[in-house]
Amino acid sequence: MARPQDLVRRYLAAVEANDHETLAALLDPTVVHYEYPSRHLPAGAVRDRAAILQRYVHLSELVSSQRFVIEREMVDGDAVALEVTWLCVLAVPHRDHAAGETVTVRFNMFVRVREGRVVDQRNYDCPDILAASLEG
Repeated sequence: MARPQDLVRRYLAAVEANDHETLAALLDPTVVHYEYPSRHLPAGAVRDRAAILQRYVHLSELVSSQRFVIEREMVDGDAVALEVTWLCVLAVPHRDHAAGETVTVRFNMFVRVREGRVVDQRNYDCPDILAASLEG
């Protein structure tokens, strides 16, 4: 069985590649994704497996390319904590960003795996505009 961190890296690689078949295979039927409130999602969200997969389909329509840079990674048993920088190029205009613009989002991601599948994911996002205000 793959180490939890290897499974999470495969998961992120599948998102980058818009490989929805691999994403579906990596998500446990009981998976829950908690996306905590941020500037872009003020109310936050809780998603089941179907909603997670639909979100990635929608994301693949919004971005022409994307890359995850893992800045830090910690593993505790079946849990993986990541500090990630997500770089995506928009395929279409979205909110206050133009098509072709590169958007950077920094986030912390906490993932729990069981029997080779993701069973729980929690994201805390920090878009660049907020990160810039914190640095200044």
